[in-house]
Amino acid sequence: MVDWMCNDVSSAICKEQYGGVPQSSVVLALVHLLHRWNKALELPQKVIRIVFLDFRKAFDLIDHNIFLDNCCKIGVRPRLIGRLASYLSERRQVTRFGDEYSTSRVINGGVPQGSRIGRIAFVIHINALHAGIKDSESNLTELSPGSENDDDLTMFMDDSTLSEVLNVSNHVSGEQIGSAPVKVMKVKNFATEQKMS
Repeated sequence: MVDWMCNDVSSAICKEQYGGVPQSSVVLALVHLLHRWNKALELPQKVIRIVFLDFRKAFDLIDHNIFLDNCCKIGVRPRLIGRLASYLSERRQVTRFGDEYSTSRVINGGVPQGSRIGRIAFVIHINALHAGIKDSESNLTELSPGSENDDDLTMFMDDSTLSEVLNVSNHVSGEQIGSAPVKVMKVKNFATEQKMS
């Protein structure tokens, strides 16, 4: 089932996602970021603004209905969506402390971490983040003077790095510059819409 899901969505996953994607790794994400930052620092009068983002309890906060809707939007075949719904429904959790066990409770969200399906499920769930940030770029020039729109969102599962290259002269002027504040707000809105906050 996981292989079929990966085949269905591979062309729709944003290229900036380095986690949970075949033939990718955290090393490639770091190489991409360091190359970009070093290239920018070689230019005169440039500074880099970096924002590190981490979704807390990201795998635990995936709403099943929103996730299944995201699967439909990204192109997972309907037969697999039915199987996914069955796999996620009526999941139960028990907590153990020493020799004591809690009562069994139904969990209405989240995907199993450490499983193959958990990784691809999270990648599908967070895939729209990149598009939501990129869609806002056309409106940013008025809101953020000094930005050259040389920005980047690099993702590795629930960890993301938003960076932008700015002119030093704008940075020291005391004005708010760049697109990062607006984009961080977009991330916050995305997390709220996806019930991940």
